[in-house]
Amino acid sequence: MNIRTIGKEKFVLAVMVATLALRFAWGISLDPHQLYFPDSRQWSGIALNFLSGDGLITDEGAKALRPPVYSLFLSFIYFIFGKENLLAVRIIQALISSCTCLIVYLLGKIIFNEAAAKISMAACAVYPFFIYYSGAVLTETLFIFILSLIMLFLSGKRFMPAGVFFGLGILCRTELVVFFFCALAGMFIVLRRKEALKRAIVMAAITGAILLPWALRNYRVFHAFVPLTTMSGYTFYEGNSPHNPTGGPAGALPFPDTRGMGEIEKDRFLRHEAIRAIRENPRRMAGLLWSKFKRLWNIKLNTDNPAYASRLAVLASVISFAPVLIFFVIGLVVSWKRRGELIYVYFLTLHTTAINLAFVSSLRYRLPLEPFMIIVASYALVVVSRRIGAHRG
Repeated sequence: MNIRTIGKEKFVLAVMVATLALRFAWGISLDPHQLYFPDSRQWSGIALNFLSGDGLITDEGAKALRPPVYSLFLSFIYFIFGKENLLAVRIIQALISSCTCLIVYLLGKIIFNEAAAKISMAACAVYPFFIYYSGAVLTETLFIFILSLIMLFLSGKRFMPAGVFFGLGILCRTELVVFFFCALAGMFIVLRRKEALKRAIVMAAITGAILLPWALRNYRVFHAFVPLTTMSGYTFYEGNSPHNPTGGPAGALPFPDTRGMGEIEKDRFLRHEAIRAIRENPRRMAGLLWSKFKRLWNIKLNTDNPAYASRLAVLASVISFAPVLIFFVIGLVVSWKRRGELIYVYFLTLHTTAINLAFVSSLRYRLPLEPFMIIVASYALVVVSRRIGAHRG
């Protein structure tokens, strides 16, 4: 082991310690009995229903509204450490978020170089949004960890484990199924056709095997084919409703009357109502798409709610994300010769944008993309600093 290797290990260890310390401190500072988001109460409720023997259901009228992985994750923690032990959830999520920083370092080395990897890891360690959501009982921290592993395995051309984590990721956040097909397309760009076809079949078979038990469970419950969830119609209507001026989350949004409808029927009805609203007023839809785009890439927070948008929170958002966005754009330009290594980042960026434009747009839904934006931005910072140094020299 040479001095350079020892230096790398010391850096990684120091950053990991700092990462854990920041996330532990944040998690411990939160009220151990408080669920801060409506979605958190729903996720926790599903976990409690599962532990009580009622199954992975929100209630009797919503038996497949949410995918199962995050609720199972909470169920496991509640089973080991006690029901609704939110402190245990936050500590474990702090560990997971810290591991994500390590994965970002490894991915940065594969795609770019050691310097970019170190900057990426350090930036993720102190990035306010990653710290904040490590304390939230929401899918973000677990999903970003799974997605980071997927990107690591895709970039390293290890498609069998990528298939495993694609299955888990889709059962954590169902919109990932779109990126799965993007990844299949990316394989045909970076690999020869025959090899890509073989690897794609293997990865798809493994992902399908992970998804199959949930699809079979839903068929047993509904006696109909429901491969993932019954929530897509709800979110599609929420993001495109004629009563939603921004395309963002709208908790008090008036919905069409669905009384007397079954769960699957509601899902289809709301999807059709959203399509009808789009067709009836395409001009409004164009404005709504622009509003969603601005919400997605806003450097400030999209809410004036004092519970979430204090001056400090807004300042933290601007100071942290604005440099990432600027250097990410620069990085896409200066790394064009490495476009083969970045194909999955390109597709993930397009996927994230498309999903937010089609459904509900929120900074929260941008978060899974940000570790990879930080990697590209870090490479841009390395290139720019070296060019400035060369110019001065």
